[in-house]
Amino acid sequence: MSQIKQSLITIDQRTKETQVQPFPIAPDGTCHILPYPKNDRFVGRSDVLAQLQSFLLPPDLKGQGGTSFALYGMPGVGKTQTALQFVYSNKDKFPVIFWISASSKDKIILGYDEIARALGLNKTVTSADQEESIRLVKTWLSHTDTWWLLVFDNLDNLDDVTAFWPTSKNGAVLVTSQDPSSVHTLAKQGCRLDLFSPEEGINLITNISQATNVSISQDEAEQVARVLGYHPLAINQMATFIIKSGCSIPSFLELYAQREASNELQGIDCKCPWYKNTVAAAFDLTIERAEKLGSEASALLDVLSLFDPDKIPEQMLSKESLGAVSDVHRLVAISDLRSMTLLSDNPENNTVSVHRLVRDAALRKIKSSQVKANTAFNTAIFLLRKVFPLHGLARDHMTESWMQCEMYLSHVLALHDRYQEVQDTRFVQVSIDFVELLYSCAWYLCERGRFEISSKLICTAENTYKSLTCLETNLFWADLCTVKLFYVNETDHSSTAIELATEAHEIRETAVENGVLEEDHPNRANGLMNLGVMYTKVQPLKAIELHTSAIAIRQQSTRYRDDQVHGLALNYLNLGRSYWCAGQLDDAADSLEKCLATIKEREEACGYRFVLSGWALWALGNVQIDRGRLEEALVLHTESMDLHEKILGPLHLKTAASYHKMAWLLWKQEDDILKLALSVYDKRPEDMTAERARSKWLLSQLLKDSAPENEEWRQELDAARDLRKRIQGETQLSEDSQESYDLLVTYFYR
Repeated sequence: MSQIKQSLITIDQRTKETQVQPFPIAPDGTCHILPYPKNDRFVGRSDVLAQLQSFLLPPDLKGQGGTSFALYGMPGVGKTQTALQFVYSNKDKFPVIFWISASSKDKIILGYDEIARALGLNKTVTSADQEESIRLVKTWLSHTDTWWLLVFDNLDNLDDVTAFWPTSKNGAVLVTSQDPSSVHTLAKQGCRLDLFSPEEGINLITNISQATNVSISQDEAEQVARVLGYHPLAINQMATFIIKSGCSIPSFLELYAQREASNELQGIDCKCPWYKNTVAAAFDLTIERAEKLGSEASALLDVLSLFDPDKIPEQMLSKESLGAVSDVHRLVAISDLRSMTLLSDNPENNTVSVHRLVRDAALRKIKSSQVKANTAFNTAIFLLRKVFPLHGLARDHMTESWMQCEMYLSHVLALHDRYQEVQDTRFVQVSIDFVELLYSCAWYLCERGRFEISSKLICTAENTYKSLTCLETNLFWADLCTVKLFYVNETDHSSTAIELATEAHEIRETAVENGVLEEDHPNRANGLMNLGVMYTKVQPLKAIELHTSAIAIRQQSTRYRDDQVHGLALNYLNLGRSYWCAGQLDDAADSLEKCLATIKEREEACGYRFVLSGWALWALGNVQIDRGRLEEALVLHTESMDLHEKILGPLHLKTAASYHKMAWLLWKQEDDILKLALSVYDKRPEDMTAERARSKWLLSQLLKDSAPENEEWRQELDAARDLRKRIQGETQLSEDSQESYDLLVTYFYR
């Protein structure tokens, strides 16, 4: 019983609110996360900066404290730069400053994950436990005595930040957004950032010209600023263009006048009523100038516009990545883009950024030429294939590449979205390389439990593959069937799963017969193993045969031994599950022990744990339950749950199932953890009817045992029965029991 008590203490500590630890301050007592350097060319905005100081500084420095402020305005009007100027001007007044790129919910999550690591709240190597990171950061912000400033930059969708908004009087929040409603829906105070005044426009052009020792009179600067509508970003771009190109002011004004009709900001979703049409013309002109500077600079900008514009890793612009371009041309192209401020450096994290207005202008140019579009897309595919981990030849699990996958994930998704925009028109022609990139990314997303995103990539990969008519073999189609099987088996558990597994297996066996695939290739073993997984529930003895055959293939050759460590361990796991379903408990335990031994050797070599160990511990725990060894089962399931939480995060389906199993084991002692499983199911986008029915039934039994006089248990029981009826129908219902509800979910979630 001592082990059971210890497990209860462990779980109780995990499910309750934890007290976060103080952050690891720098020698000067600060913790600052700032993605951009100070802008020494910044001019104007003195009235806005005064408002920011008044509302955001701590009370002891004549600020109101504990408040929030929103800067809103049209794209490129200088919201980010004004916020940055305030931050750097008051850096010494905020011991803690966190800057988050908030253009999407995923980026906000990544920002909180980065903060958690900076504060020492999240020690994990990967960003898997993102919900935990969010909770820890919000708790820290609410309880710390240290004065902090949190910046949400480029917050376009206000709903994205709701779950992340801190509640505390110990700090301040600054938001930059295009949406005017950011003031009354989010922040307590705010102001609209307008276009430059004539004086500010002139001062910016004068600053740029003086920095480059080029003489521009005040009258000429006023003409340029006026023609550009006093738009800060447009002025900065065009002033740089004039100075770098040596173009005279009269020549520039004449050239610009010819484009007055094209001033609309095409491709930019502008919902601001005060929006001016001069920005598009300025950027179109800049893009044309980039083309004249050299084909390499123009081509590179085309490619970068297809990626996520924020934080493009410099690795993607390295000599190794741009192998098709000479090193000299590569450096010249990057230098040209930087000289025209089309590329911004972020030396703190070794990334570069392309402003979204620049990106949109480049995309408009790309879409006007099929040649440019095809060149840009296929170059982007080439670059991403260089850095994003492709699924290995053995089609083994990608666990060891998760960190690198996450680093480049947003760029693969951005490229996919750009392709979707032109896919129906057949404007862009891609090769099997693009399909393989999407397939690898989809597989990674399935491993991480992000099925909603992966399904979109799978669909595009399938459709694109079918459009490629010059393929020598359909062997890769088997891989696409397998990743789709991964998705289907983990989400809707439909009957198509066994069809997909059969189709993939038959393709590979035909390939072996035709000499296209080696007899001992790991992917042949994968086909047998996946088919075995499908038969485990309905015909466990047949599944045992398939898994045994797969293991024999893996073991008969040493040339692929290092490429399929995870595959062999997974094979032993699935064999153990099949023995368990067949009631052969000793054989099941033996196979699962082999799985754990195989993966442990790899874990020791890498220095960290894999979630495959959690799955095997879970399965072995189920075997021990059937043997009547509940204390041993509790130890195994506790460790399994711990691994699931740390590696997959608390919102993964398998983590929720692990919560359920622990609740079943602990029965009366822990109904809170069962409610935690239900909360996860409620948040998932997939159909969780079966899982919710099972957990609600078990919760009803726990409540009934602990407080039979309370009607709550009857409500949960009725809810469970209603969900079960939706699945099985009124006539098919058997008596309520643990088994009847367990049978609703697939066997590896029991």
